[in-house]
Amino acid sequence: MKAVDIYRFFHRFQLPHLFDRYFITDRNILFRWALRFSHRFSFNRTTTINGVTFRTPVIKGTGWNNLIVEHESWMSDFLREALKDGGTFIDVGANTGQTLLKVKSINEEVEYVGIEPNPVCVEYLKNLIELNQLSNARVFGHALSRDKDILNLKLRYSEDQLGTTTENFRVFTRYAIEVKVPAVTGDAFVTDHKLKQVDVIKLDIEGGESDVLQSFRKTIEQYRPSIICEVTPLQSKSKKVERFRQESAQSILQFCYELDYLVINLKTQVSVHVIDDFSKSLESCNYLLKPNSKE
Repeated sequence: MKAVDIYRFFHRFQLPHLFDRYFITDRNILFRWALRFSHRFSFNRTTTINGVTFRTPVIKGTGWNNLIVEHESWMSDFLREALKDGGTFIDVGANTGQTLLKVKSINEEVEYVGIEPNPVCVEYLKNLIELNQLSNARVFGHALSRDKDILNLKLRYSEDQLGTTTENFRVFTRYAIEVKVPAVTGDAFVTDHKLKQVDVIKLDIEGGESDVLQSFRKTIEQYRPSIICEVTPLQSKSKKVERFRQESAQSILQFCYELDYLVINLKTQVSVHVIDDFSKSLESCNYLLKPNSKE
């Protein structure tokens, strides 16, 4: 059984989320011990993505998820079409480079721009880029926001790859650390770094998708990029969280209506017109926001 098959089995029954909620935090002494033990392990191995071989490091326990190369296979299918002529890909929530490697496996000439607030992940990404001598790849260590210049990044532990800067996205997760991170709008980022075109924007930022989408308004109006956006299932045992997720989803739909964008589930290919059309499954919660004029 492949690692990705094991991941899918546990994911189907939401076991990783129960495990995340009650065990994975620096507040848990057993997890803290296990994390310190994992820091002893650093090594490189090769992984092959879309026929391209990369050197994939695990550095003091960070980078294990890059070894599951078949996760989110729909991403490669989308990238083949979206990046066939090259272009610029902005990866908001770059994490530890899962999307970076897929992008470069499809078209190594694509300009990749990663944005990631977690300093541990940023350092890992820079090592990954250097190790593989990836050209046209840059990573920036800050956050994006529509109206704030400083955000609180909440983490379960220092190298947490699922940290969030969004209040009310989760209430049961036992965060142990808060880090202040600088933030700019998406439009200011594009201007400051003199990006001459924007072809694809990916948003996977643990609840902040609506806010950051709004911060790219001028950029989206000018370049009409394709946008990959995660919309977490709206249901929650917390009414506060459910209300926040519903309002965020409605905001995304309204934004797309105003800018004449279609919303399509990337896994099921179902079009979304009202918030009830959003998937209730974590296995299919990524969407393509596509300009209505694009075929």
